[in-house]
Amino acid sequence: DFLNIFSCYYSFFKFCHYCLCINIHKIIKIVFIDSIFYNYFCTDYNIAILIMISKSKIKFINSLRLKKNRVLHKKFIIEGEKIANELINSSFKICEVFALKEWIDKYHYSHNSLFEVSRSDLKKISGLKSPNQVLMIAEFKSVINNVDLDTEFLLVLDNIQDPGNLGSIIRTCDWFGIRNIVCSKNTVDV
Repeated sequence: DFLNIFSCYYSFFKFCHYCLCINIHKIIKIVFIDSIFYNYFCTDYNIAILIMISKSKIKFINSLRLKKNRVLHKKFIIEGEKIANELINSSFKICEVFALKEWIDKYHYSHNSLFEVSRSDLKKISGLKSPNQVLMIAEFKSVINNVDLDTEFLLVLDNIQDPGNLGSIIRTCDWFGIRNIVCSKNTVDV
């Protein structure tokens, strides 16, 4: 058992050295909490570590609030428990998850880029006045589908500027079974 714990520590320190040298996630400080090695390296090596987020990572996350940066990086942010659960159950690729310990313990979600953050760090990256328990970064999907116009409806939208109006249109299309919506580049993103 001691050798297993030692090998876990050794693997962890190799991982930390790799992350800090290569600066993959721009982690400033890694702090393990809880019992022995966070229940042997955070349950099957799906690491949930308490981190302090670097200034460059905060800047990157906050830059994704602008449409031009979302388009440039092909990534978007979601916040909140309900939408996080919907994203987990969708086909979107989740890049990073920043969550409070309560959310991690409640949903037992595991991801290779799951980071436990403090409430103050979550507030720095959140766009909400009172941040929820989770923030996720996901990649855009390529949405070009072959549509059979003989059997399926296609709705084309041009220059819709109000997100509330676009949301109403999408919900109405869902209600009537219209699965194909095309938006111009000038249309607000969802």
